[in-house]
Amino acid sequence: MLCKIVTLALFCVAGAQFFPSKDDCRDLMPTCEKTAFQCKDPLMRLSMETTCKRTCGFCQEVCKDYNFNCKHYKLSGLCNSGSFFIQNSCRKSCGLCSDDSKPTTPSNDDQPDDHTEQPIDDETEAPIDDVTDGSGNEEGDN
Repeated sequence: MLCKIVTLALFCVAGAQFFPSKDDCRDLMPTCEKTAFQCKDPLMRLSMETTCKRTCGFCQEVCKDYNFNCKHYKLSGLCNSGSFFIQNSCRKSCGLCSDDSKPTTPSNDDQPDDHTEQPIDDETEAPIDDVTDGSGNEEGDN
């Protein structure tokens, strides 16, 4: 009997974290980028809507970048590749925001958890050209 109670309690605690609220826009699985092709599959919709909400674009639109590589993706021309992952993770850099997007001012409730990447702030992101070798010298200066 004790085993059933403990199992139920663990399931309830895990379930509370696994099934986010309707307004919680995040990916719960680290494999969402790799399984993004399933976002349009009608048989997988419920599962993907629950576990890969951000990657699949099932969230209310917010004009932010959620991947540190968005500027690189844009410069590489990947914004037009049709990739669900890039189009939903790099909305700001790829120019995919509509005029009625939600504001990008973060609140305490808007902070990603361990399974998602932090939104990128343009002012704090280091340019790709400013890479050093750890000694203060830029790579290639040797």
